[in-house]
Amino acid sequence: MGADSPLLFALIGVGVYLTRVVPLALALRREDDSQEIDESDDAPGAMDGWLGFVGPSIIAALLVAAVLPEPGQDMWLELARTGAALAPTVAVAVLFENLGLTVLVGILSYGLASVVI
Repeated sequence: MGADSPLLFALIGVGVYLTRVVPLALALRREDDSQEIDESDDAPGAMDGWLGFVGPSIIAALLVAAVLPEPGQDMWLELARTGAALAPTVAVAVLFENLGLTVLVGILSYGLASVVI
C-alpha cells in the first residue's frame, strides 16, 4: 500500500458517510416541517420509512467505488465505463424499484462496458 492509501480510505469513508447522512437529514427535515412526530413512530410500520434509504445508499456507494480509478488506470476510461453502465442501472432502479435487480444490472452492465470499452 502506498502513502496515499490512508487519504484514499478517508475520502471514501467520508463520501459513503455523506451519501447516507445527507438524504436522511433532508428527509427528516421535510418530515419535521410537514408534521409533528408523534409517539406512534415506534410502531413496526415506522421502520418502512427508514428502509427506503438503503437502496439509494448502496447504489451511491457502488457508484463512488466504481468511479474512483485504480492506480495506473486512465481516469477518463474509467468514467466512460461507469457512464455506460449508469444508464441501464438507473433505468432498472426507476422502473422496477428492486434493489437486488438494480445491483445485478449495474454489475453486469459495468462488466459488459469493461469488455467493450
